[in-house]
Amino acid sequence: MTTAACVFAAQFVYILLLGLQQQNVIGRHYVGAACTSLLLGTFGIYLTATIAIHAEASMFSPVWLAFIAAGPAGICVAMWLHPRIGRRKP
Repeated sequence: MTTAACVFAAQFVYILLLGLQQQNVIGRHYVGAACTSLLLGTFGIYLTATIAIHAEASMFSPVWLAFIAAGPAGICVAMWLHPRIGRRKP
């Protein structure tokens, strides 16, 4: 997998987790918020290290585009996904 693809995947998941984290905090879901926080730390350290290594990449490079494009996709999926998580069938 290319660096740009890895950055896209990690940023997508990171932003998705941020969206879920916000809903967990608003809903006072302590276990969900704690689990999400652990995952945020994991993806955050990966993203920070990877972006630092590729800091010389210019705007519109594949890594830059992957980082920027993943955010809107991740938050939209989080908004769709959160109401469906934990939904129980009667």
